[in-house]
Amino acid sequence: QCSFQAADPQIQHLLFHQGFSMPVPIPIMLLMASVIGGSDALATAPPVRTALYIVRHGDRYDYMDPESWPVPGDIGATRIHDPPLSDLGRSQAREAGEFLRHVLFPRGENGDVVVLASPFLRTVQTADEMISQFGRPPREVRIKLEQSVSELDLAGGARHAALPSTYERAAYYPRIDIDHESLFVPEMPENFPEDFLSRCARSIRTMNTKYSQKDHAPSAIVVVTHAGSCIGMAAAATGRQIGEINPAPPCGIYALTLSDAVEPAEKTAIWDMDSWEVVDGMNGYAGHISNFSEETFPWNHFGTDGTYSGPPKDYEVKSMPKKKYETINSS
Repeated sequence: QCSFQAADPQIQHLLFHQGFSMPVPIPIMLLMASVIGGSDALATAPPVRTALYIVRHGDRYDYMDPESWPVPGDIGATRIHDPPLSDLGRSQAREAGEFLRHVLFPRGENGDVVVLASPFLRTVQTADEMISQFGRPPREVRIKLEQSVSELDLAGGARHAALPSTYERAAYYPRIDIDHESLFVPEMPENFPEDFLSRCARSIRTMNTKYSQKDHAPSAIVVVTHAGSCIGMAAAATGRQIGEINPAPPCGIYALTLSDAVEPAEKTAIWDMDSWEVVDGMNGYAGHISNFSEETFPWNHFGTDGTYSGPPKDYEVKSMPKKKYETINSS
């Protein structure tokens, strides 16, 4: 646990008061150095290595107001499985962006940050709202639409097929990088959970190869995706079981740092992350979110018939707002 006092009350609240466990991810260590030691401490901090932040999208509009959302057969109901964020979801995304700004750009300097987002609207909007809080010049941080981290499709691929093109998305979200090529395109149909979890592991392996090599590694990779992908990717990246990954709350963050044990190309599990037992650790962290709804709840439901599959529920109740557990425990 970190016990020293930060000079900036906001940073103190966001990082230190939350009781971050050790070792602290390298970008956060640099932030600590800049806050408590000035430029001299920053100069002696360890060199930046790639950090991975996996973020779930914010609160869904169709969950918040299901009565107004179209159903199959309604006129114009061509993308009913591609809802936008609710107003709350947009607010949650901005809060996540404000939190990450202090981590990724601790002193306002440039940072080589790669943002990958599932091509679904709610993840694009989450990434866009997050980046808006980074305080960076236009076009410095782009959104790379990444099909390999897209939503689980239980409709045989129909939900993915109904998505608009990258060019159509970019017409409304100009931060999108239209030149990005996805690591791979998932094969459909996709069985749950076996095929889906295999895809999550492949996403991590491919990402390791492309982004984690020492000669061109970014300072951070931010993946904005869906609850199932958050759980599956965090488990694959760390070599842990699904039951060791905390449920993914709206705009919750999983912060991972490269392990010293192996080279990135050698295996999937090259990342370190807080244990689920660390209170307010970066294993599904949500301390930066001020408000939750009853509908878009923390998710780790890989069990039979969608039953809960995460860590013991007594810890879950301690770690998240109580109103969320009532929803989870009833499932």
